[in-house]
Amino acid sequence: MLLTIIVSVALGMCVGIGVFALVGHSGGTRSPKTVKPHRQMTAFARLRTDLWKLSSKDFESDLEFFQVILNMVGPQSSAQRITYLAREEGDSFIPRLEWQEDGTAHGDFLPFCADIETLFGTGRAFRLTSEGIHRTCLDEGDSGMQQLSTECIERVGENFARNGIVELHYFPVKVGKKLMGGILLQQCSSPESTRDVPKPVIHILDDVVTILSRTLEKGLFESVRLEMEEALRRSEVKYRMIFENLHDTYFRTDSEGRIILVSPSCLKIFGYSSDEMMGMNFTKDLFFSVQERDNFLKTIGLHGQVQEFEGQMRTKDGHLLWVSTNAHYFSSEGEDIGFEGILRDITERKSLEEQLIRAERMAAVGTLAGGVAHEFNNINLAVLGYSELGMFRKDLPEDVKNYFKTIRRSALRAKNITSNLLTFSGGKTGSIGSGNLSDVVTETLIMLDHEVASKGVHIVKNLRSVPHTMMDTTQIGQVILNILINAHHAMIESPDKTITVETGVDDAWVFVKIGDRGCGIPPEHLNQIFSPFFSTKGEHSHGADAQSSVKGTGLGLSISHTIVSNHKGSIDVVSKVGEGTTFTVKLPIVPTRARKDSVPSQVGVPGAVCATILILDDEPDLRQLLDTFLKTLGHEVLTTGDGQEALNIIGETHVDIVIVDLQMPKMTGTVFLDRLHAAPGSATPTVIVMTGKVMSKEREEYHRERVFRVIRKPFKLNEISLHVSDALLSRAGVASGEHDI
Repeated sequence: MLLTIIVSVALGMCVGIGVFALVGHSGGTRSPKTVKPHRQMTAFARLRTDLWKLSSKDFESDLEFFQVILNMVGPQSSAQRITYLAREEGDSFIPRLEWQEDGTAHGDFLPFCADIETLFGTGRAFRLTSEGIHRTCLDEGDSGMQQLSTECIERVGENFARNGIVELHYFPVKVGKKLMGGILLQQCSSPESTRDVPKPVIHILDDVVTILSRTLEKGLFESVRLEMEEALRRSEVKYRMIFENLHDTYFRTDSEGRIILVSPSCLKIFGYSSDEMMGMNFTKDLFFSVQERDNFLKTIGLHGQVQEFEGQMRTKDGHLLWVSTNAHYFSSEGEDIGFEGILRDITERKSLEEQLIRAERMAAVGTLAGGVAHEFNNINLAVLGYSELGMFRKDLPEDVKNYFKTIRRSALRAKNITSNLLTFSGGKTGSIGSGNLSDVVTETLIMLDHEVASKGVHIVKNLRSVPHTMMDTTQIGQVILNILINAHHAMIESPDKTITVETGVDDAWVFVKIGDRGCGIPPEHLNQIFSPFFSTKGEHSHGADAQSSVKGTGLGLSISHTIVSNHKGSIDVVSKVGEGTTFTVKLPIVPTRARKDSVPSQVGVPGAVCATILILDDEPDLRQLLDTFLKTLGHEVLTTGDGQEALNIIGETHVDIVIVDLQMPKMTGTVFLDRLHAAPGSATPTVIVMTGKVMSKEREEYHRERVFRVIRKPFKLNEISLHVSDALLSRAGVASGEHDI
């Protein structure tokens, strides 16, 4: 009785599978026909053959194919129901398909017991009867069963008895070692039913399991294949989008260096389409420099790769651009068959690096120019000062006076050259004052006359009389000089080397117009010529044109534009390639008192005002010059080249004015001023500072707060006379006027 209950409990574990729900089979059930054994064997053999033939046919789905198989096997199985169970996630088994004997009544599914599902999950074939559990296709020593719960035994036993369950066969369906489901064959008790399933049916069911396994394996393989194909398709779409939207250019070559694959971004960088670049030789057709090409091949040949290899490459229109290359060899079956890599346009970065280098170079030039200007201005001050002292002599022959005038004129010209040097190197020099544009043009042409004449350039001048206006004459002279130099360079290969220079008045503006008959400026460059470091000269020119032999910094017009803008003016350009270029500079007319540069005169303080003046400068010639000149004005003069000695003199002697140089080797003028203002006592002398270097605006303001006047070397003697007079008037409480320096 206990064994019967155990069998019933095992059957009850198939809740939801429906293999035990056969009830009410009394009456109406067909009696099985008596079939002779040899005829039955023949029918089974034919059935097996038909099954295997059927497996070669195509069906819309696996489930349709499985249902046809169940319908073929069922009538020959002596069973009332054959169910195909599918294994789902979580190791649960649910019925997917069933064959039922005609007229079979359905009972309720028995309560599901987890123990029977555990038996399904073992993947073993077994037979379950009312007398016990019998195993097939298993080792004799492995029971494969577990102890069932008492509750499950009682419940399933009652259901087993009520429904007359007689026999159950379970055949697992596997793909490899993976359990996919099973075939469940069920018999119920009846007077006409056969208790035992014929052995040929067992063999046929083995074939069915094999056919189902192969079908599922094929479907699983097909599913995996489709998933892989879909994953591959998505991957191809993903990487195709990346490939087609690369900012840099990806390339691949064959063993001969011919390009066999290149990303569409090559059109943006090189101007070639992908199709145009296919077949091009990477090194021979793209690298501009033979040396860079050889270095690339040597590096990748030696190391198998290159990283951040920088070189110039040609574009489709012949321009050169800087490219950074990262590449390596790629192999097939251990053999190098080409190289692949990424090309990045670094032209802008190289341009910025070059600008930085130029800026640092110009800063160094500015520092050097400041030092040179200081030394040169000291020398030039002596030349200019002594020439003026000579001109003060009344008893000199006329020809000697002319000699002194020539020396003075040359010294003033040298002063302008020094100022131009400082302006070009980035320093500020001069100051806003009254100036005449025609006079500035004349002085600039004199400075450039020898240079252009030696190159066969002819300058046609039309300089009209124009009113004075407020300007920095040195900076405006630099603007005119820059334009004239560019005009000269533009006519290197021109047969007509003529430059026209015209000045005049246009309403409320004074203007200078400078035209040449040179090569002209391309339209695409007109909006760039005032940009810092933009140049078409030297290494920036294209090919071997005339401009390739000219050195350019790309700063001339940029500085000129800034200077003119600071003067509230404008600079315009009109150009046509092959015909020439004309620049027009306009400055607003601002009424001002004209500056006169007459023969130097001795200017002193009205009346017999005698002051004690201390000269502090490390240059003996300058000390001697100022000593001689100021004594001629009636002043008492003390001189020294040492700052400490000057402090001692001031501490021991009454001094009205100190004229001090800022650049001195032992004690600088700044340190001297600090100690002078820190010294006790209220009798501090008035300080006039002289310098031959350019000071920053902040430093100049600092000194202006502590000194009476800052003057720049070289200066004319009448200027120092005016500054001394103003200082004495200031000490006396009389307002002094400002004088142009």
